This record gives sequence, C-alpha cells and structure tokens, in this order.
Amino acid sequence: IAVLAESVNASNLIAFNNNLILWSLNDTKPVYMLKFNEDGSHEITELFTIDKPITSLNANLNSIVTITGNSTVYVYDLENKSNQEIYSSSGLQDAILLDKENLYVAKTAVTNPTSALINININTKETVPHPVKGDIMFSLEAQSKNGTMQIYGVSIISSNGKKTTEIFTYTPSSKTYSALLQWADEDTSAFVKVINGV
Repeated sequence: IAVLAESVNASNLIAFNNNLILWSLNDTKPVYMLKFNEDGSHEITELFTIDKPITSLNANLNSIVTITGNSTVYVYDLENKSNQEIYSSSGLQDAILLDKENLYVAKTAVTNPTSALINININTKETVPHPVKGDIMFSLEAQSKNGTMQIYGVSIISSNGKKTTEIFTYTPSSKTYSALLQWADEDTSAFVKVINGV
C-alpha cells in the first residue's frame, strides 16, 4: 500500500480520467485533484472552493458538476478553471452533464417544475422537465449505449401508500424510461455505478 496524499482534508473521492477528485460531503472544504503522471509520480492540486456545503459531485466531459445546499448547481470547467452557477431551486439531489450543452438534474418532484428529472441548457438556461416516474431521483450516471446517451439513476416512487425504489435507465433522445431493478420500500442509500457500459 502506497500513501498517495497526506494532509488532504476530504471525505469522498471519485475516479475521473485516471485521476481522483477528492471532496467533502456536506462541507465547504476545497475540491482537489490527485493527478497520476505517466512516469509514476503523482501531484495534488486544489481546484476550487464553494461557500456552501457540497451535497453532490459528479465529474465527466472535463468538468466537475456540484450541487451545494441541495439548491444550486455549478459546473467547473477544468480547462479554463472557471466555476459557473447554472441553476438554482430547492430539493436538488444530483446532476450530470450529458454533453457540453445539456445538464440533467435529479430532484424532488414536489418542487417546480414538478418532475424528478429536468434538463437545463447550459448556454440558454432553458429548463425542460422530463416525463419520468418518481417522487425523487438521485445517483445519476451518464453512459453511451450503442451510440445513444443514456442516464442511469435511482428513483423512489410512491403508489397507493407504498414506496418502491427503482434502478432506472432513461434515454433523453426518445424520452424513454425503463426500470432495470426494483424493490419494495424506500432505500435512500441505493446508488448506481456504471462500469464499462454495464
């Protein structure tokens, strides 16, 4: 076992482009990148700090998407080192970039717009709700399958006084929602991790 970083105050990490992003859930501590070089060395860089606690963080397309205080979505561009506020509302749970223009946000369906999954155009800020099942969605992942981008995640659904948790896939281009796995009860600890398209 090798020590890769010391004195980095972070509680969470995610893999990104053969590097690691280190961050702290429900805290305002800095977000770091632990970069692995081809010669076997590694270096750690502080990327940014946000003044409200981070409640969600995803990284793809050379960007880091954060939600702070379950209310504000930021996109940090790793190339130009800028952090842009994209959207603000209440009940936000998770967010992920599908491409350089389209951000998908999982939220509670009780807040406007009354859908648990919305699409925000980063350039125009236009917001479009998507027709999905669920009172609340979280743990989003984006992946291409047969050349079509798909979103995977967790949805909690209420029906006839009972709650069900589903692992789902959603195809934005066709607006198709499919449950991959479901079980009775509300499981807020459920998560999705797509590895090699599976």
